[in-house]
Amino acid sequence: MSYLKLKLLSLTLLSASALAQPGQEIIPAANGDVYIDSTKSKQAYEEWHYSPARSAGDLVFFSGVIAGSPADGTSIEGFKKNLRHAFGNLDILLKQTGLGPEHVVKINSYHLFRSPLFKGTKEQHIAAVMEVKDEFFKAPYPAWTAVGVAELFADRGLVEIEIIARTPQSQQQEK
Repeated sequence: MSYLKLKLLSLTLLSASALAQPGQEIIPAANGDVYIDSTKSKQAYEEWHYSPARSAGDLVFFSGVIAGSPADGTSIEGFKKNLRHAFGNLDILLKQTGLGPEHVVKINSYHLFRSPLFKGTKEQHIAAVMEVKDEFFKAPYPAWTAVGVAELFADRGLVEIEIIARTPQSQQQEK
């Protein structure tokens, strides 16, 4: 193995151990890495065969995170709390990859607007999502596509949010 390859391998292992927290793992993959942020995510990775986040070149793709229905079944504030939790989970994954909300270039969200799990209107649903989204993302804003759907994978899900982030040139050169 060449000196350069050994050096890159040692830097990769060093950065992985520096990021590592209980349950976090970085798995080398073709053209990038797979990022696992928790023991629960590791279990889902093994059972459902998907990555919470995966880098490919200078892009990092984050699997959808679901914000479920409020515990009380109807409250807009409860829905916002669950949205904050979902965006917070994405923020944890962003940090694990060495990125932040400012590196997000694209948001895709899938909304269950007409659900017995949420008594608000479509406008209230969108307003709640926009309010919480803006707590995490500041200008210049990422591109955003919001799609209304008939059903989500999680039975109590109301919105699923996925993001794509771009690694800055300076971080690419360090790798």
